[in-house]
This record gives sequence, C-alpha cells and structure tokens, in this order.
Amino acid sequence: CIGIIHDENDQALGEKRSELVRTLQGLVPFHLGLTATDAYAEDKRVDLLFDSHYYKMGYQEAVASNLISKFETFLVYTGIELSDITRFAGDYSAVSAERSMLRAKALETALELYVNEHIGERICIQCATVRQAKDVARLFRNAGAPAAALTHEDSHAERDRIKSRWKSGKLLVLASPRMLSRSFHDDSLEIVYNLSPSLSPVLCAQRSGRVLGQSTTNPDKIGRIYDFVYLRDGRPLPAITFGEIAGEAQIRKTIAGRRGTPGAQEATTVVRPLPVSYSIYTDLTALRESIALDASPVPKGWFSFAELTSRTPLEKPELQREVDRILALHPDVTYSAATADSRLAYYAPEVLDMIHQRNNIEIVEGVSRPYLTISRGVTP
Repeated sequence: CIGIIHDENDQALGEKRSELVRTLQGLVPFHLGLTATDAYAEDKRVDLLFDSHYYKMGYQEAVASNLISKFETFLVYTGIELSDITRFAGDYSAVSAERSMLRAKALETALELYVNEHIGERICIQCATVRQAKDVARLFRNAGAPAAALTHEDSHAERDRIKSRWKSGKLLVLASPRMLSRSFHDDSLEIVYNLSPSLSPVLCAQRSGRVLGQSTTNPDKIGRIYDFVYLRDGRPLPAITFGEIAGEAQIRKTIAGRRGTPGAQEATTVVRPLPVSYSIYTDLTALRESIALDASPVPKGWFSFAELTSRTPLEKPELQREVDRILALHPDVTYSAATADSRLAYYAPEVLDMIHQRNNIEIVEGVSRPYLTISRGVTP
C-alpha cells in the first residue's frame, strides 16, 4: 500500500481516530484527506492532523463555480434569555439547550417566523434533541401546519414513511436533532431554521448545508439559512452562525425592525462581487410588538399579507405581483397601520375577491388550506 485516501476526514478528529491516523502515517507514505468541514473546534482541526494543506474552496468560489446554490443568511434576534444553558465537550449540552429553550418558550419563535415569513413553504428545523424536535413538530401541527419529527429513534419504516410524505408535499415542516445534518438530502429545499444554538462550526455547516444543493428543477434557487440568536445576561449568547462560517458577511449594526422595513437594519458587507446575497433578519421582539401594539385599529375583515397567503393557492411571489397590480388600479383597498416600529399593510376583502376572479380560483365552502393562522392581537 503506497497511500490512503481519507474521505470525510473530519470524522478522524476524535482522540482514538486521530491516534489511528497518526499510526498509519508512520506506516504508509502517502495520505490524502477530503472534507467539507475541516474544524470542529480550535483544537480539533484537520490541518493539525495532516501536515500540508493543498487546496481549500470557499463558499463564494463554490457558488461562482456552480457547485452549490446561491444563498442568503439571516440572523433571527429572538430577545430570549438562555442564561442556564451549559457547555459540554466543546459545544452546548443538547439536554441543557432543550430544557433552557423549553422554559424560555423559545420554540414559539420558529412558529412566529414561519407564520409571518414562510407560511405555506417547506422548511426544515434543526433542533437540539429528539424530544425538542417532537415538541416543535407538535407545536406546528397544533397550529395547523403539516409537520413531523425525523429522528434516529424512528424505525426505518417510519423514517421512510415520513420522507415519502415530505417528498409528496404532504408535509411542510420537518424537525430533527441531527438526522437532517447528514442523512437527508432534498435539492429542492430552500429554507432551514437553525433553532438550537451551537458552538461547533462543523455542525453549523452541516445543518445549514441542507439548502445548498443545486436544484434540478429550479436553476434560480436561493437557499435561505436562519440562525436564531439568543441572549445570556442581556448580551448575545455566543454561537456559530452560517454567515460567520461563509466568511463574507459581517454584521455592522442592527436596529429593531422587520426585514424589508426601510431603515430597519444596516447589515451586511459582501467583500467579493460574486453572486451570493446576504441579509439580516432582525428582530423578532420588534415583530411581536408590531403585531400586538398596533396604534390604530385595523378595519374589521381586512387581511394582512400572511392572511392573504393562507387564503389563496398562489405562491408568495405570484401573490405579491397580483397584489401590486390591484393596488396600482385601486390604491384605496390598502390600509397602513402605524405600529411601534414600522407600518403594516392590510388589504380590503375586495382584494381577495379580485385575486380569486383574476386567477379563476373556485371557492368551495368548508374547504380551507391546512396552513397557519395567527391572532394579531388588534382591536377590530
């Protein structure tokens, strides 16, 4: 034997496997290591195990080389304290993360984000433990979203059943602790929520990478990666985010507000002019306030955009185009409600009727889409 190829050689960074590799290095002259995730922690890096680093491709180069899809990274500022979360073996303890997030009602932030940004879309949610994944799936199901937890504790038959329902479109939300990091692939997936914080660059890259595969059906696919940011004693809880791993985006300043609200954030700088876009979603606390603290009452029966989405079969981009066309002809059918931090648009019932008429959508009594609804907390 003149050489050994170590595929996925990040798996050799543990104490026993590292010792085995070093033993083999003394017996075999040539070793080639291949990995997409080269560092678990500062003291667990591939370059400490292999002497020479021949080639490394960054995310920007991979996008430019048409090897992965374009992507956006978002930070979701939850405003939630996780002061009692503890560390174990270089990362946060999964059990302590589960308990701390449950006590702080952190799981509801994923539901809030889904309702307000992604209702009706397919998403994967990366969790800390099997129990947390099941809790998240139950939370979404109780709110009306088809959801399931995919875990290593499931039988092969159950996993196959869940994956089949996912591929057929019967499931919109898939929650998992680690299963979605490695043994799951769907090149059409565009959205991932990294709900549980992590200090591991490898784990963050693996679970975020679920949306980076190039789609065989959508050449314009843009993966969207949402890292949830928590607090400890009033300061951001240390955690690795995918924007940090990708190495191109830096947070300059965050201002309370919603994504898309003028002046809501001054966020990212992209160093190289390659076709990757980055943006920052900030901040769920302000989003809650903008929903609950409406300064002026919304006319009874009027709809937010999220509510329009739940009442038509149109995808969000197509629905937005329809709304824009209608407003250009009938500007009086929208109402802008002042809030603590921004203004939210609401639409008259006639807008929904116009959308149905323009698109020949038949309304069947008693039949509704199984998507989420949210109480705006606004006095009618």
